[in-house]
Amino acid sequence: MGRGTGRRSNAFRLGKPSKTLFGPAKDKTLAELVRGDTPEHARESVHDLERKFDQSKTHREKLRIYHAADLEAKRLDILAHRKRRGGGYFVKSEAERRGLMEASKTFRNAAERMRHQIDRESG
Repeated sequence: MGRGTGRRSNAFRLGKPSKTLFGPAKDKTLAELVRGDTPEHARESVHDLERKFDQSKTHREKLRIYHAADLEAKRLDILAHRKRRGGGYFVKSEAERRGLMEASKTFRNAAERMRHQIDRESG
């Protein structure tokens, strides 16, 4: 009778940390390429990611690069809309918010282009 009826994942039961957008990077080389703090850095990062995407030979490597760009777009979007509630990072000015939104849009567009290319090649 004391057990709940809700479903919980094995990760929750085993005490593993949950997945988060702001956790440590799985691929350190891609983490060094991805910078979205300003729109200029975002454009440079997207250029580097797209060059690496075009040079990659395997489907798995292309997916990894796509996921890095998509994840950075999601992170920047969340940071741009975060309100000041307690600790953590929040946007201090409207100009900074616009910059983060522009950087997010840059990464999102690049991720969409990569996704279309992956879909064309796979089927």
